[in-house]
Amino acid sequence: MKRRGLQAQAQAQAQAQGNAQGNAQTTARALAVAALALWAACSASAAIASEALSDQHGCSNCHLVDKKLVGPAFKAVGERYRGRPDAAVLLAAKVSQGGAGVWGAAPMPAMAHVPPEDVRALVAWILKP
Repeated sequence: MKRRGLQAQAQAQAQAQGNAQGNAQTTARALAVAALALWAACSASAAIASEALSDQHGCSNCHLVDKKLVGPAFKAVGERYRGRPDAAVLLAAKVSQGGAGVWGAAPMPAMAHVPPEDVRALVAWILKP
């Protein structure tokens, strides 16, 4: 009888371990799916968020996404600087400090009021292919 009790106990432990492993795998799969969904949602909304930042900080008063206004289109800026190792730093400095003569006679005023994290988000959006 003792033997049956030990066998039953061993089977119960093996089953519990199997359930725990199955639960861990199910949890890992669920986390992976959730992470992919979050990444997709963030990627899809990145352009919207950055265009909203452009509006919020007044960038869209001079720049449009795909057409020249006072300044160049964001797409044109991205095409010109994309691939340069210093592009993000250079464009962040242009946004924060201003510039002139690169795209014509109209100067780019300094946008020092834009928080650095928003400048980085805008520049990343502009440089994204």
